[in-house]
Amino acid sequence: MKGLRTLIRVRRRQLDEKRRELKDLEHLAAELNGRLASLATELRDEQVQARESVEVGFSYGGYAQAVIARRENIEESLVAVGQQVTDAREEVRIAFQELKRYEMTLESRERVAIARRAQREQRAMDELALDRHRRGDPV
Repeated sequence: MKGLRTLIRVRRRQLDEKRRELKDLEHLAAELNGRLASLATELRDEQVQARESVEVGFSYGGYAQAVIARRENIEESLVAVGQQVTDAREEVRIAFQELKRYEMTLESRERVAIARRAQREQRAMDELALDRHRRGDPV
């Protein structure tokens, strides 16, 4: 059972690491979403300024193209990170199932060991009682 306990510790560490990786990926996805929102706000602000100022209006076209390119890059990154998050969640689920399987095996083996110990103790008590009875010892 000692080997099984060691295996459980290893699996628990692996699960914790996978959970950390998932958390990091989810944080990255949230950060990318934040960048998209901030880019949209920045674009709206720039549009307002372009309407109000002729000088800004002349440069707005180039700026808008750059913003569109940045937004597309962020959206592509979001898609990639989204797939990584999905994969990481699946890895966490599998690691959790493996850990639970080992923990349940350990619990089962411990229950069997306790039951066997109880049977041995009961047999010993029965033999002791039978010996006392044969000798005629009072209880």
